[in-house]
Amino acid sequence: MRIVLRIGGSVVASPVNPKLIGEYADIVKKIGTQDHQIAVVVGGGALAREFIGVAKDLGLNQDAQDRIAIDVSRLFAQLLLKRIGNSGCNHVSMSVEEAVTCTNEGKIAVMGGLKPGMTTDTVAAMIAQASNADLLIKATDQEGIFDRDPKKHEREKT
Repeated sequence: MRIVLRIGGSVVASPVNPKLIGEYADIVKKIGTQDHQIAVVVGGGALAREFIGVAKDLGLNQDAQDRIAIDVSRLFAQLLLKRIGNSGCNHVSMSVEEAVTCTNEGKIAVMGGLKPGMTTDTVAAMIAQASNADLLIKATDQEGIFDRDPKKHEREKT
């Protein structure tokens, strides 16, 4: 089975939760040893948003702010990957293709953001599509799928 797991920064990084990062690493390793291909995408959470604010205060444009947030998400991805150990790829994947290649080689791919203007949810969906994943799991502190930030916009009732 091909699985993509999207771990929200709100879950493991807001505040930074080493215990939970370790628990996710253990779960992912266990799944990987059960003959499943797995890719994980990790968000940057509150720390990424804090650095976006710093970049904004420094007068940096939106593209630069997004790139800073991507770097933060990749730091959390690196923590998870290092904790996974030899079951994981050699480094944090920097493209969808790299992640798919890694999982096809029997390793666990871990990555953060990819490019400005793109959420880590989108990255996870792209990997799921490119790898013909059987399952896409989103572990976040929000229930549902949204077209805008649910913390800033009240959910419309249907």
